[in-house]
Amino acid sequence: MLEDLIKKYIQSCRKTDWLDNELYKFEWAKWVNDNTNFDTTSDDLLYQLALDSQKQIYTNSTGVQFIKQGARKQMSKYIGTDDIAYFREFKEGKTLTDIGFESRNMSFPIVSCWLAAFCPEKIFPVSRTSFADVVRKVFSAKVNNSGIAYIESLQPYCLQINTKLKESKVYQDILKNKLQLNNLSQLEYNWAVQDFLLYLDRNPELFNQENTTQIQIDTIMSNFNLNQILYGPPGTGKTYNSINTAISIINPHFDLAQTRDVIKAEYERLVESGQVVFTTFHQSMSYEDFIEGIKPETKNEKVTYEIKDGVFKRLCKDASAKKTSKNFDTSYSKFVEEVLSKGSITLETPTHKKKFKVIINSNETAVAIPETEKGTNMGVTKEMSRDYVVNGAIRDWKPYTTSIGEYIKSQYPVDIDDVSNSNKKYVLIIDEINRGNVSAIFGELITLLEEDKRLEAKESLELILPYSKMQFGVPKNLYIIGTMNTADRSVEALDTALRRRFSFTEMMPKPELLLDIQFDGFNLREVLETINDRIEILLDRDHAIGHSYFLKVESGNVESLKSVFKNSIFPLLQEYFYHDYEKIALILGSGFVEVKENYKVNFPKFNNLDAPEIGTQFKLIENIAAIENAVQLLLNRNV
Repeated sequence: MLEDLIKKYIQSCRKTDWLDNELYKFEWAKWVNDNTNFDTTSDDLLYQLALDSQKQIYTNSTGVQFIKQGARKQMSKYIGTDDIAYFREFKEGKTLTDIGFESRNMSFPIVSCWLAAFCPEKIFPVSRTSFADVVRKVFSAKVNNSGIAYIESLQPYCLQINTKLKESKVYQDILKNKLQLNNLSQLEYNWAVQDFLLYLDRNPELFNQENTTQIQIDTIMSNFNLNQILYGPPGTGKTYNSINTAISIINPHFDLAQTRDVIKAEYERLVESGQVVFTTFHQSMSYEDFIEGIKPETKNEKVTYEIKDGVFKRLCKDASAKKTSKNFDTSYSKFVEEVLSKGSITLETPTHKKKFKVIINSNETAVAIPETEKGTNMGVTKEMSRDYVVNGAIRDWKPYTTSIGEYIKSQYPVDIDDVSNSNKKYVLIIDEINRGNVSAIFGELITLLEEDKRLEAKESLELILPYSKMQFGVPKNLYIIGTMNTADRSVEALDTALRRRFSFTEMMPKPELLLDIQFDGFNLREVLETINDRIEILLDRDHAIGHSYFLKVESGNVESLKSVFKNSIFPLLQEYFYHDYEKIALILGSGFVEVKENYKVNFPKFNNLDAPEIGTQFKLIENIAAIENAVQLLLNRNV
């Protein structure tokens, strides 16, 4: 239940003004923490600083009202020097029970708030006794409602909430943005925990199980950024996880703990349904491939040129479609055949009843030719006809588009089905996104990727495409997942406009996954960690080696281990170090690299040229007889 409720809370922070209205307490706690020092400040001065904290102007508030309202007698006596003395004792290591707080001026919940501001590493703020009821519902736990025991009994559960909030990159970004901080400290997370409990306390309907399903689905969806890039060194599972992420976005209840065959079957089902599209960027990828462009096509031994939609535009159209037709292409082909066989047909405009001829050009576009001297020929493309017939939309040339569309509908019936694609999630996976020229591929549409520029958003935008001249926007239900190999190109070198519109999730090697793959005297976890530690020193962490290269190796299978080193590790290191075998020797050791006997090389005498100075050179050992011994040497162990 905790994870689901945290997702609902994060969704509220993203989509409502909940967090905006609560920023004042984060700011108060930071002011108190930044301006007080128990080691160098007297109790009297600390008391004055505590009073001053209630005079400061925070977001939407001067001071913090619930701090004053926690006074035991009257609001003007909400804190005293006795309280400061108690806080000092806690700071110095005494427990709440040892201190007692007999002469305190405030309720115990407010005691926890001051202590959480002064000592964020030691205690969480639990500002309301009603938080006990929240904890009972979330954790099915027995906790106290009053006194020191109330504060102490809630702390373990606050710690669990703290851990979950720290795991959410989305929440971290939200909080940093709201508080205008580059990094979050435990102080901010303390009050994030308090804010989460307050959110549940004020929204008890969230515990209504009848409403959980739809809320849960919406919340899970909100925790995925519309545009994200998984980046890291080769072999860290970026493409592998892009598939998992796509499934989670579209089908949040799917259990990813199942076997890979089951997961791949679900992925293939989503691809088949058109909800997931996979593409790979490369140096030759262009705007015309991705958005739209003029493409040659051979028909009846004649080369024609048509405007063709690219992979991104097609998916955008599918994601925003409200109606669809399975037989429009067939009906349009029959219409083309009829006009070609007759040479032309005559239609009339719907309002003014002006006659015009229709012919078909080499691109299978219907060309309207008015029967007037000043009339201009107008082309109504197949896609324009489709938009009118299927969706009732008119892109241009309204009189001609309407007449041609109505003629097709009357002569060659088109079956139209209502669909709710806007209620579905669609995912475009772009593998190796950094290998393409992103600026050229996305073109002007890079602006439309932003969440607030999507269709139906508050600041939604549409642009006119250069080839088709149609208005185009990116639907809000289309997610983009990119993968990026940092060994190929660093994040810093990526197009700035793209970086600003995508969230980035780093995927580094996970050597812990190799712990159970055992050999004589070592496991593959320590092997990978050792190799990557050396690569980071000699090159950088972007060129680490991923765990996936070793995952299929079985314990004790020396032939499989040899194959991984020879076919995967050797080529990667040769690429990384441009055949600088001295550095490769420092990484792999004498079990994999040997000294090359250069002294046997004789150079001819020629025109008084001096022979080059021959230093020590190294080469990879092609046939490693004892791979386990070689690895022991790599690990600096005696064989």
